Amino acid sequence: MEFPDRHTVLVIGDFKLDKRPFTERGDELYPVTVEDAPKYFNLAKGLVVAGLPGQFSVLRECCEKIFPHAEDHGLVLASIVHSDEEFNRAETIQKKYKDTSGSRIFVLSALGNAAEYIARHRIAPSPGALQIEPPTVKLDDLDRLLLHRAFYDCDRIYLEPIGGGKVSMSVFRVHAWMKQSEVGPLPLPFFAKIAKPNEVETEKFNYGMYAEHYIPFNLRPNIGRQRCVATRSKAALIGNFVDDAVPLREALQSGHGIGSVFSLFETTLKNFRLQPFASGKKPENGWLERFATGRIKIDELTAKAKVVARAQALGLTATPRELHDRIAAAARPLACIIGPNHGDLHTGNVMVRGGDAILIDFGSANHGPLTADPATLEVSLMFGTDSWETENDFTEWQQFIDEIYPVNAMNLRPPALFENKPGSSSWLRRSLRELRHVLLACEGSGMEAQIMLATYLMRYARLDIETLEEDTAKTLAFDRHCFALVVAERIVKGLTKEAPNEGVAA
Repeated sequence: MEFPDRHTVLVIGDFKLDKRPFTERGDELYPVTVEDAPKYFNLAKGLVVAGLPGQFSVLRECCEKIFPHAEDHGLVLASIVHSDEEFNRAETIQKKYKDTSGSRIFVLSALGNAAEYIARHRIAPSPGALQIEPPTVKLDDLDRLLLHRAFYDCDRIYLEPIGGGKVSMSVFRVHAWMKQSEVGPLPLPFFAKIAKPNEVETEKFNYGMYAEHYIPFNLRPNIGRQRCVATRSKAALIGNFVDDAVPLREALQSGHGIGSVFSLFETTLKNFRLQPFASGKKPENGWLERFATGRIKIDELTAKAKVVARAQALGLTATPRELHDRIAAAARPLACIIGPNHGDLHTGNVMVRGGDAILIDFGSANHGPLTADPATLEVSLMFGTDSWETENDFTEWQQFIDEIYPVNAMNLRPPALFENKPGSSSWLRRSLRELRHVLLACEGSGMEAQIMLATYLMRYARLDIETLEEDTAKTLAFDRHCFALVVAERIVKGLTKEAPNEGVAA
């Protein structure tokens, strides 16, 4: 997507700047007052403050009132001073407003450098009167500003919230109606993720590092980097949404997702899982313990007194710290294969279309044990809650979980296909059978798989519950998060009954 740059540079202050360095670079200066400047933020590309020699009141006023909002609109900022001494004073003033001022200071004798700095700034065309629908969608002023800037070339957009992500994020499927398109007004849907700027930058980096060369292009979204915009406190990640795809959980429940779990690991993530073997890596010592304890975050878990108390009421006998220490002790002598992993492979981050498993959200991509991604997905599948469920579903679900994770289990096995009484959890049985074949193929002894599953069960217990509308569904979700600790204890007890064996399988 190519677009023309804006060429207006707003100037605040009584000193009359030489226009030539700017016009030579294709930009035009436009004088404005502090009060009127915000009216032009959607038209300009930059803002320059130029006070008279020895006067800094206009700079202070801009630092306090103007710069923050100008930055939120994507403008580049510059302050012009008249000497090296004034440079130091201006720098001191801006440091006082370091949380609100991103302006760069230039001495007047280097005005050409300031003009070049502004000329190199790229900003999307002016956003128009974008209509955002439906009116009931929850957006704050910064969310709306980001969407206006990202979809500047659209008349209107319709947002569908997508759940399952981090609490700090808002994720939407975006249907857009473009204006002045030679092809037509209705492109394929986009996705828009609004989060903290550092989170968006990390995910953009991870897309380039982990996704673009290692995940097939048709099995992941693609980032529209020129639509990705940021304010000081929020940023928007925009990309193409894989149309006609449904979340993995929905596909498995309907029976249309049979084979999608195997496809996820053997096709979509195949290159991730091949890398350590292609590079000739050997099992590494110390990794498993560090990885497990880093995911559990025991101090955060123990601080959740209500979770621990409810888990104890549901059958937990050990303290979370005791479980943590036993997992660490079991992991300490084991070596494991390390490779790229998705890092947050819950069911909301896997979409299904036909027989394809499509992976989204690479914000947590990193390196870790090969068992990490399958274990994450198993916990998400088995302990997740759907919006239509109620707290009355807990008893039947617990009976199923007790069968899959029995009290005296010493190892993990794919569950039997046969069931005496088919019920609402039957789809989980089929899905888990498929997933366990992947999990247990990662590591020869099965010990690593148990450690990783216990780790992610404890992690799940400390995470906030899913975003759900009904209170009765929230109660069920809370109990399932708490019961994850009970199941973690069962697996940890099994670890002490099985001696670790050597060997790692590809």
